[in-house]
Amino acid sequence: MRKIFFIAFAIIFYAASSILFIGCKDDGSDGFSTGNISEIDWDKIMSLPYSSLTPDEQKLKLEKECIDFIDTLDDLTSLKSIETLQYLTDLFEQDDPDLYIGKSVNKTKEVFEISNVYGIFTWNSSRREWSKTSSSSELKFIFPATKKASSNNATLSLNAVNSGITVTDKWEYYDYDTGKYTTYEEVYHLPKSVDAILTIDNKEAAKITVTADYNNNNEIPVKQETTISSEGYTYWYKIERGNTNKVSMKISHNNKTLIEALLKSDIKIDDIIDNDFDYEYDYSLLKEADAFIRILDNLMLVYRVDLAKYVKEMDKIEDDHWNKMDALWSGNWYNNPNYYSLIGQYEKEYYDKSAKAFNDYMKVALVSNTENYKIADVIVKSEKDGEYWDYYYWNGTYWDWDYSNGYNKMYDYYWTNPYLKFNDKTEVELFLYFSEGFNKLEKSFEDFINSFNW
Repeated sequence: MRKIFFIAFAIIFYAASSILFIGCKDDGSDGFSTGNISEIDWDKIMSLPYSSLTPDEQKLKLEKECIDFIDTLDDLTSLKSIETLQYLTDLFEQDDPDLYIGKSVNKTKEVFEISNVYGIFTWNSSRREWSKTSSSSELKFIFPATKKASSNNATLSLNAVNSGITVTDKWEYYDYDTGKYTTYEEVYHLPKSVDAILTIDNKEAAKITVTADYNNNNEIPVKQETTISSEGYTYWYKIERGNTNKVSMKISHNNKTLIEALLKSDIKIDDIIDNDFDYEYDYSLLKEADAFIRILDNLMLVYRVDLAKYVKEMDKIEDDHWNKMDALWSGNWYNNPNYYSLIGQYEKEYYDKSAKAFNDYMKVALVSNTENYKIADVIVKSEKDGEYWDYYYWNGTYWDWDYSNGYNKMYDYYWTNPYLKFNDKTEVELFLYFSEGFNKLEKSFEDFINSFNW
């Protein structure tokens, strides 16, 4: 469990570092060669013919491709950088270096001003604590790379360039002793760039570079690019905001693409933010979005949604449902013999319409990229999900409640259940399809997780 937790933590840490600094310095390149990641022909992909394989044959093929993908990650289990970063977190738990992130003046704290935390922290193995010396240029940690290391043979250095743009957050605190409110504020200094370098035995083991580009002193960056490299692995992430908004991501190993993804939309993000996300009655703010995720060269999940039409339809469905429910509740429901049957009817109508809206405006497909065929479409169905039982019963005049009368079924619950739709019109529950018949893949994944020797 500890191994799985840290793997997840490492992934979240890398992703969080990307999200924290949303912006990018555009050098005219696409990060690195992405195989025309932004030039996918969405209409062509969505209209590809189905594979001739049966669902069971397709399952065997999918399992093999996923096992091949796990095999490409074999080197990940022995990355020194991950083991070293894990040990660094262990040292932080033993002795918190107590970084003073910011300075307080007149109840104003300046946060994320990197120069305020510059310093060199060296691990003292005999005293099990950090010692600090001053630095005017960087924040550095000097420590053992592993628990077995006999000396401080690893360093983690961080430095940043301030963008000059700040965001201020204010709030009031009521002091019961004085009976007065005190105003506090935090001033967040947004970075233009952040660099972090991990070295082990005087050799670079990992590097993180994040750059941001702001427009007209707006605190929301218009471009951001993050690159994380470690021992042959590279994680690249880019956000672009404009008339067309893009989020691109790629993970590669020794220049071979393992995973790449793209989200592209013409959503009017600035207008939505300016209106506090109140898009109601102005669905033009939403428009359309496309996305894909590709694993290795072949397996690809493709997604297209007409957000404006979908959200407008779902708002209509929601309003219609709750108007009916309000009308039902506002009357003398206990004198209505059809009360519970109507709740069940409205429940089913709501999920029937929700499923239709999804299938009409959201197109999702699993595609074989190299073989140019569609493996399956993803659709949803409205299905019974449970039953509501109670001690109420109709006594001929009103709804009465009595233990002695027994437990009665009142109505059915529903939900929207995702399905895979194959070439032969076979429709299989998505969760059921992937929960059975992948024994080799499960074994391969367990072996992969257990191979982490730290």
